[in-house]
Amino acid sequence: METVANFIHGECVAGEGQRVQAIFNPATGAQIRQVAMSTARQTEQAIAAAQQAFPGWARQSPLKRAA
Repeated sequence: METVANFIHGECVAGEGQRVQAIFNPATGAQIRQVAMSTARQTEQAIAAAQQAFPGWARQSPLKRAA
C-alpha cells in the first residue's frame, strides 16, 4: 500500500510516527493509500513552516494561489 508523505516547507517528508492512518475513497469505500502519523516534532515543524509562508501566500491573488 502506498504511504503518503507529509508536505513540510516545500518538501515531501515521511511521517516519523509508529502508526498509520488509512485513506479511503469516499465513493467506493476502498482503501486507496495510507499516511504515517506525524510526531509532535514534525507537527511543530509543519506549523512553523505554514506560519512563515502565510504572509507571502496571503499577498498572492486567488488565481496564483490556485496554481
